Amino acid sequence: MCVTAEERGDSLRLSIRDDSAGGADPARGSGLIGLRDRAEARGGSLEVSSPPGEEASAKPKRTMPFFPNFFLRDLVGWLCALGVLAALAAYYPAELGKKADPFQPAPIGIKPEWYFMAMFQTLKVLPSHILGIEGELLGVLGFGIIGLILVGLPFLDRENVIGKSSSRLAAAFGVLLIVYSVILTYLGYTMSPTK
Repeated sequence: MCVTAEERGDSLRLSIRDDSAGGADPARGSGLIGLRDRAEARGGSLEVSSPPGEEASAKPKRTMPFFPNFFLRDLVGWLCALGVLAALAAYYPAELGKKADPFQPAPIGIKPEWYFMAMFQTLKVLPSHILGIEGELLGVLGFGIIGLILVGLPFLDRENVIGKSSSRLAAAFGVLLIVYSVILTYLGYTMSPTK
């Protein structure tokens, strides 16, 4: 058996060699697992080189701690990559086609994606003014209120009693919302875009 130790900066490199037949593997369970765990607990590592038929050697070595050393080194790399990407986007912007004029009206017949069609159609069928307030504003406020109800419903109805009146009311609200969305989505795709 041969044990060598050398100091490198603030770390210690220890090498242990013997004349065994080889084949030692820490993954199969042995005293090497305990040695590896102790080395890792101290911020180091253990390398085992033991091919069958050759001499075995174990080399514990100190590794870089994740925080702050590795984290900061990795952060610098990501920030450099982000800086290069931002510079390329600023100096060589990709043209996606003719630039849109925000003061022009939307093209006739334009339709949103299917998941926005019910809201789009709702805003389209609302009158321009309702009780002196713009119809589109009331529609957007209505969508916001419905969204708040959907987000808050699990917090308001915490009991898991099936058949309770509040549970049935929540289920009825959900079914009504789904039916409304399906009908308005269907109308959005089948009605004339100019009406």
